[in-house]
Amino acid sequence: MKIDEVERGSITIFKIQEEVLHKRGGEELREAVELFVASGRKNLILDLKEVSFVDGCGLGEIVRAYTTVVRRGEGADLKLLKINRKLYEVLEITKLTKVFSIFDNENEAVASFEEGDVISNYDCEGSCPVCRIGEVDNHRCSRCEVEFCPDCYGIANKIKSENVLPCTCKKKEDRDAETLF
Repeated sequence: MKIDEVERGSITIFKIQEEVLHKRGGEELREAVELFVASGRKNLILDLKEVSFVDGCGLGEIVRAYTTVVRRGEGADLKLLKINRKLYEVLEITKLTKVFSIFDNENEAVASFEEGDVISNYDCEGSCPVCRIGEVDNHRCSRCEVEFCPDCYGIANKIKSENVLPCTCKKKEDRDAETLF
């Protein structure tokens, strides 16, 4: 497996250049993370844009990478970038979306190390990231009618997208409960 390593200040990005993350590739990821930790660095982003399939061993290695990095101590963290819909659904089913900070934008992922643990999928300004045609105004696309959560900027209604993750924040659950009464 090929892993391109990119430095952005005190943050390291591992760009996984493999279509499938499985046992063999997972072992290579483990070695790269161990070298990362041994070098004294502590802020890591896994860019999974090129990964279209992750099996159980691959998922286990992502979790292992996370635990290896966060055990470094205060301020150490691993965040995920540009994961596909299938991996997101697996993370959601296994409740790992509560563990990992997941980003769709590299600059936001990098900035989150300085700002704290804010998950942001879309900035709700300009053209819609779902249909790429409509304009987003007041957290709603004028063309495809997708609604974005005003708190986490994930998709707030039942429309599915490969580009933007669904809203999973606690505030959405509170808003849904309010609309029932």
